[in-house]
Amino acid sequence: MVLTDFRRSLACRPLQTGAALFAALWLFAYQSLPAQEVGFGQNKVHYSDFNWRILAGEHIDLYYYPEEEEIAFLALKEAEDAYQKLSFRFNHHVFRRVPLIIFSAHQYFQQTNTTEGFIPEGVGGFTEFLKGRVVLPFNGSFEDFRHVLWHEMVHVFQISKAAQSYRVRPRGQKARFPLWWTEGLAEYLSTEWNTQADMYVRDLVLNDRVPPIESLDIYSGGGIIYKLGESIHRQLGERYGDEALVRIYENIWQFSNFEDLFEYVYGIKFKEFGKVWQHELKKKYYPDYVSKDELEISNAIQVATKSWANMHPAVYTSPRSGKQRVAFMTARTGYLDIYSVLLAKGEKDRKKHVRGGRSAEFESFHPFQTRMDVSSKGTLLFASKFHEKDALFLWNLDRNKKVGRYSFKGLVGISSPSWGPDEKTLVFSGLSVAGFSDIYLFDRQSEELTRLTSDRYGDDYPDYSPDGRYVVFSSDRTVYGEKGYQNLFLYDMESQQIKYLTLGRWNDSQPRFNQDGTKVAFVSDRNGLPNIYLIDLEGSGTQLTNFYNGMYGFDWSRADSGFCFTALNASTLGIYYLTMPDSAVDSISLNRETLVTQWEWEDYKEHVEKREARTEPYKRDFTLDFAYAQVGYAPSPYYGGAFGQALLMFSDIMSDELIFVAAGNSATSTADFWNSFNGAVTYYNRKQRVNYGYGAFRFAGRFVDFIRDELFYERDHGVYGMISYPLSTYYRIETGMAFLKSYREDFFLDLVRNSYLVNNSISLIKDTSIYLPTGPIDGERWNLGLALTTDLSKGRTDNISMLLDMRKYFRLTTYSAYAVRLQGRYSGGKIPFRYIMGGSWTLRGYPRWSIIGSRSVLFNQELRFPLYHRLDLWMGFGRIPLPGLEGALFLDMGNAWEKQTSYPGLLGSTGISFRMSLGGPLVLRLDRSRRINWLHNVNGLKPSLGNKYYTSFFFGYDY
Repeated sequence: MVLTDFRRSLACRPLQTGAALFAALWLFAYQSLPAQEVGFGQNKVHYSDFNWRILAGEHIDLYYYPEEEEIAFLALKEAEDAYQKLSFRFNHHVFRRVPLIIFSAHQYFQQTNTTEGFIPEGVGGFTEFLKGRVVLPFNGSFEDFRHVLWHEMVHVFQISKAAQSYRVRPRGQKARFPLWWTEGLAEYLSTEWNTQADMYVRDLVLNDRVPPIESLDIYSGGGIIYKLGESIHRQLGERYGDEALVRIYENIWQFSNFEDLFEYVYGIKFKEFGKVWQHELKKKYYPDYVSKDELEISNAIQVATKSWANMHPAVYTSPRSGKQRVAFMTARTGYLDIYSVLLAKGEKDRKKHVRGGRSAEFESFHPFQTRMDVSSKGTLLFASKFHEKDALFLWNLDRNKKVGRYSFKGLVGISSPSWGPDEKTLVFSGLSVAGFSDIYLFDRQSEELTRLTSDRYGDDYPDYSPDGRYVVFSSDRTVYGEKGYQNLFLYDMESQQIKYLTLGRWNDSQPRFNQDGTKVAFVSDRNGLPNIYLIDLEGSGTQLTNFYNGMYGFDWSRADSGFCFTALNASTLGIYYLTMPDSAVDSISLNRETLVTQWEWEDYKEHVEKREARTEPYKRDFTLDFAYAQVGYAPSPYYGGAFGQALLMFSDIMSDELIFVAAGNSATSTADFWNSFNGAVTYYNRKQRVNYGYGAFRFAGRFVDFIRDELFYERDHGVYGMISYPLSTYYRIETGMAFLKSYREDFFLDLVRNSYLVNNSISLIKDTSIYLPTGPIDGERWNLGLALTTDLSKGRTDNISMLLDMRKYFRLTTYSAYAVRLQGRYSGGKIPFRYIMGGSWTLRGYPRWSIIGSRSVLFNQELRFPLYHRLDLWMGFGRIPLPGLEGALFLDMGNAWEKQTSYPGLLGSTGISFRMSLGGPLVLRLDRSRRINWLHNVNGLKPSLGNKYYTSFFFGYDY
C-alpha cells in the first residue's frame, strides 16, 4: 500500500461488511432482528456500475472501464515495464498473472470491494493478498500514478519471492518482515528521494523523534514509516549494494526473526546498523540549524496549533465585526471540521463552522489536495464529497449556514476553488470521469461552466487576479512535468493563451495574487525546502521565508501586510502568521531564453499494441477465497458427541459477488447423521447500490431452552433473501424475508411443532462513529428494527420483535470519551424470542447470560480513558511490544423479564474496566464490578457479601 500523504491517522471508521457478513446470513433464517448483538457499521456505497473490460498483457491482466481507456494503456505499459525491471532486480518471475484494477478517480476507487474496509483519503493504492490484486486510482498526476503503480508492483514481487522461498522449503523458519522494510523497499524501488520526504524526516531528526531502528513500528499507523524505511534502504544500497535485497528473500527460510536474517545478509548487527543510520541522518540535517530559520524562535505568531493537523488557512475580514479572521480545516476532533479563529487572538476566539464526516453533504473535504477561499462578504468557498462526486459549497461564516451548493455533470472531483473579482464567478480544478484534471470557470448567475484548459496535464490551485485578466495555476505541463515537477502558469482570459511564470526542476504550487494583482506569492521547494516566494507577472521576485520546518498553503492578510501559512513542526501541522519581511532571503527570475515546449503524453496505445496486448470481455470467474474446517468432541450425556463444520467462500475478481457454502454435523451416531446435518448456500451481490442476497439452508440439532433448562430437538429448512439499501455512507435500510419448514420436539414436555413459517424484518440504521483500536470514540449510532414471524400452518403470529438501540460518544480528548448506550427490546406472540443479558457486553456485574426474558431494557454509561499507548518489555531474547491499555469507569442498569411477570425493577452495577486490543475484534476485557441493587434474587444470586463483587474476563469491542 502507498500513502500519498505522510500524516498519521487518529481514528478509523467501522464498515458493515466482511467477516460479519456470513454470520449475519447464517443467523438470518431464524430471526435477523432479535440477534443478541445489534448490527451497526457505515456503508460502502456503490454509486456506479462499472462496465469492466480486460486488457491482457504479457504478465498483467488489467481491468478497466471504457471511460478511462487512455489511462488503461498508460497503466499496462508502466506495469509491464515495472515487471521487467523488478524481475531482473529480484531474480524472480511471479508464479501467476498479476490482476491490476484501475479507477479514474479516488471517489470511484473508494467504492471497490476488493478490500472490505474503507479506503482513507491518503491511500493511493494497495496490493491485497487474497487474490494478489493491485488496485489504484488515477488522480490527475502522471508521476503520482506511475509512482504508486511501481510501488505496488514491488509488493507483488515481495510477496511472490517470499512465497517461493516458503514453497521450496515448507518446513523452514518464517521471519516476519517489519513494515518499514516492506514499504520502505517499495518506495526505494519506485521513486526518487524528494523534498516532501526530506521535510518529514528532517522534522523527526531535528525534534529528536527518530526512534531506534528496532522500535520503528511505533510509526506503523502513519505514512512516515514509508519514508523512514526508504531512507534506511538508501543507506543500505549505498553501503552494500542492492544485490543484498535478493539474498534477504532467498534466506528468509533459515531464520525465525528478521534481526538475525539482517545480520546474516549484511554482516552487521541490526542495532549497530541502526546507530549508523541515525548518525547519517543527523549529519545530513543538523546543518540546517545553521543555514535555515527555526519557526519557534522566529517572528511567526501561532494562530491555530491545538491539534496535530491544522491546514488550508483562508484569511478574511468579517463583515459583522470588521476584524480579520482565519478559516481553516482541522482534525482536532477526530473528524475533519472547518473552524475559524480571530487572527489577533488565535485559539482564544474559536468558532466551529462546518462539521465533516457526519453527513452526506460533508463526507470529506479532501484535505491533502485542496484549499479554500473567502469572499469580501464573508462567504467561504470550499469543495466536499457529496454522495459519489464532489460539489462546491458556499458557507456564510457570520451567519454560520450554507448558502449555496453546486455540482457539475461529468466532473467527479473538485479542488482548490477561488473567488473571481466580482464574486459572481469562480475558478477551480476539476477531475473528469476520464481521470484528467483541468481548470474550470463557473458563472453563478448564468450557471455556465467553462473549461479553460483541456489536455492530459494535471492542473491545480487556480487563483483569479483582482482585475479578472489572469488565472494563475500550478501544473505538470512544464517540460519537467514527466518527472512530477510542477511550475506556475498564467492563463490570459482575453487571449486564452497560457504562458510560463516559473520554470525549473522543482515544485511551485498554491499561488495567490496580491491585492493589486501585480504579484503572485506561492510555495516552492526549489532550495530543497518548501518556502514562500513572491514574483511579478514576468517571473522575477524574491524568496520571503527560509524555514527548515516545511510549509504548505498560505493566504494573504489585509492589505498584503502579512500572510498565514501552514507549517510542519514536531509532527504537527500548525497555522502561523508572519508580517511581510523587511528584506528578502534571495532573488529569483525566469530565464525566458531557456523556455522550451512542454512535455507530451506518449501514444501509450501504440506501446501496448506493439506488445500484442489483447482486449477481452470481463469474465465472472469465481475462485475460492476462504476455506475453514474443524472437528471436535463434546462430552455430554444429552447433546454431546463428535462434531464437524466447514465453510467455503468464493468470489469474482472484483469481490462484487460472493458465494458462501457452509456445512456442519453433530451426530452422535451414523443413524443420527441426517438428523444433525446443518448446511447453507448463500449468494450475495454488492455490485450496485442495492446489495442483495438469497440462499437456502437446513439447520438441525439438539438445543437447550434457556428458560426451562430443558432439551429439545429442532429442524428448520427453507429459503431466504435480504436487501440492504444505503441512503448514504451513514444511513441504510435493511430488510429481509425467510420461508421455512420448522419442526420442533420437546423431549421432556412431549410437545411437537410442525409448521411452515415466514419471517420478515426491517431496520433503519445510522452510524457516524469513528474508532480507536478498542472501539468507538466519537459520533453516534442507532438501530430501529421490527421483525414478524408468522405460522402459516396455524394462521397465527408466532413472534413479533422490536428493537431500539441508541449509542452516543462524547469525545473529551484525543483518546478519552464519555459513552452512553440506551437499549430496549420487546418480543411477543405465541413463541417470543428470549433476550439474554449479563456479562461484559451488556450488564456487567452479573454472570454472562444469567438474565433472560422476552422484554429487556439496558442503560450503560462509562468514561473511557487511556492508561498508556504503548509499552515495550525488554527481555533477554529481545523486545516484546505490548499494545495500549484503555481504562473505563462505568455505571450499568438494566433487566429482562417475561410477559407473565410484572416489571421487576432495574439491576445495576458500577466498576472499572480494562481493555487491550490485540488486533481487529480481539479486544481483551477485564471488568471488576460492584452490584448496587441488593433487593433482587437473580438466578440464585442472593444478596450477600460473597457476591457483592464480580470479576469477568472476556473479549470484544467497546459498545
